[in-house]
Amino acid sequence: MKTTPFISQTEQPSGQAIPALSNSHSLMQISGALGGIILLILAGSWLVKKLGLAPKQLGKSQLLKVKSSCSLGNKERVVVVEMNNEWLVLGVTAQSVNLLHQCPAVNKKPLTSVPEPLTFQSVFKKKQDTVEQVASKITNYQ
Repeated sequence: MKTTPFISQTEQPSGQAIPALSNSHSLMQISGALGGIILLILAGSWLVKKLGLAPKQLGKSQLLKVKSSCSLGNKERVVVVEMNNEWLVLGVTAQSVNLLHQCPAVNKKPLTSVPEPLTFQSVFKKKQDTVEQVASKITNYQ
């Protein structure tokens, strides 16, 4: 019995070797799979760009920061931009950009106390403290 690779040939009971998959058929399958993967990557990157899910540039100082944006139509939008500690409300169309309003930027004061992160341990500790307080009040009434 002659040994051959399984994918390139299979042996029938009569002893004749026939090709299991032709080379052109397997090449078409591989090309189709790779083309599908490339299309999937391109569609995913387009979707991330369109939805604005791309990560922001971290650590880089920007002269202009887009604070908010609202679409008004197919090619029209209102954008709030911060530049030089001022907020600019801009009307943006396909043909022009117009300044609608200008005001000083609101400085948010940092929180003096950092809230405790919500973890299982912190929630359990709060519940346990509450139960102990209620239990102590019940024993005081008896």
